[in-house]
Amino acid sequence: MTVSNSEHGVAIITFHMPPYTSSWGGSQRMFYLSEYLVREGVQVSVYCLKQDSSSTKRLESVNVCPISIPWFKSSSKQSAFLNSASIPPSNTSFYKRYLKNVASGILKSIFNDLSPNDLLRSLLYLRKLKKRLERDIQAKRIYNTVLVSAPPFYLLTIIPFIKKKYPKMVVIADYRDPWHVWHKGSIISRLLEKRSLFYSDYAIFTNKALAIETSRMFNVPNNKVKVVSNGYSECAWKEVVSKGGLHDFFTINYVGSLSISDEPSAYRDVTIFMESLSELVSQGMPIKVNFYGVLSSLNNKRVNEYREKLKGSIGFFAPVSPSDSLKLMLQSDMLLLLHTARDNSGRFLINGKFYDYIAAGRPIFYIGQPSDLHWHEIVKTGLGHVATNTKPVITKAIKSAFDSWCAGESDLSDIDKSPYSRESQYSEVAKLIKGL
Repeated sequence: MTVSNSEHGVAIITFHMPPYTSSWGGSQRMFYLSEYLVREGVQVSVYCLKQDSSSTKRLESVNVCPISIPWFKSSSKQSAFLNSASIPPSNTSFYKRYLKNVASGILKSIFNDLSPNDLLRSLLYLRKLKKRLERDIQAKRIYNTVLVSAPPFYLLTIIPFIKKKYPKMVVIADYRDPWHVWHKGSIISRLLEKRSLFYSDYAIFTNKALAIETSRMFNVPNNKVKVVSNGYSECAWKEVVSKGGLHDFFTINYVGSLSISDEPSAYRDVTIFMESLSELVSQGMPIKVNFYGVLSSLNNKRVNEYREKLKGSIGFFAPVSPSDSLKLMLQSDMLLLLHTARDNSGRFLINGKFYDYIAAGRPIFYIGQPSDLHWHEIVKTGLGHVATNTKPVITKAIKSAFDSWCAGESDLSDIDKSPYSRESQYSEVAKLIKGL
């Protein structure tokens, strides 16, 4: 894609992008940003890792450049040496575990990423990407800006390479995840990240708290720091035609990824919520809770126990498409949001689905801590109900929400949603690319 020198162009470097990934959560920030920039007259090229995927979603009017690592396509696979067929079958589990632990320690000393698997793929991905990027820049396929979106955080190490080779290029580091704030990494990883931010022209963060903390950690000057939140897509919501309907049960929907297994997730643990639900059902409350997006087996022991105990008051469903997820939000009386981690991560994290919940105009029920950003926003704006992850508080909050529903006071469709849209937020990125 060749453009004239009078036009603005951006190369977006990211890990996930449909249709070359199944990770919608990891790709939607850059997916919607790419769409928005095209509508603003910016030429967009997206570089991503080519992974195994059944996704049918794809960008229009965007030059997507998938980088292939032939022997390492799937995000679900470990590296080749961890799956080596030469390991004796009887000892496979032991050797895999041992090698994985050794590899994890070595790789995490290089950079602070969510998994050593992603970090290893980042190393291989960047090695091929640098050559492709140089070729495309010289062919004038992109022009004034490169935006690098993390995690994986190792992707940020390409910033010094770009800035040294093309000093006039505007380079932007984009943080879509605050993992690095509470997982500090090693001395080496912190030095690498600090170096990447030093060479970047701007650093974009999803909220003010994350921007302040990262700036403090790596001495990032204030004039480099920008806050561009996530949000709901106005375009995606315009295509949603289902408006739901009235029903006899107080319906709470959870829409998003969730694992329900013998080992509860630290971040989204439904154990105590289920105890409260069981108590309310036994008291005769007409309530139905649906979980859409269950990643674990829908027939495992824990799921079946909940089904048996709660009978017709509970539903578990596999992940659905992004468009169907929006329809399901509208088919609810309240939307459940969980962040049950016992650390300070909630102070720097706003879940992507939070914004779609707001767009749906349904009350949000958040279970977390009073210091969490979700909690602050819901209380400040009157978006719903909050509770700590304790049975008496959860039970009381659900009863209060049920009373509001019975009184016809649970519709939040009149709230001004415009500040929460991606389009409202992304205008700041367009200004940086256009040099305004």
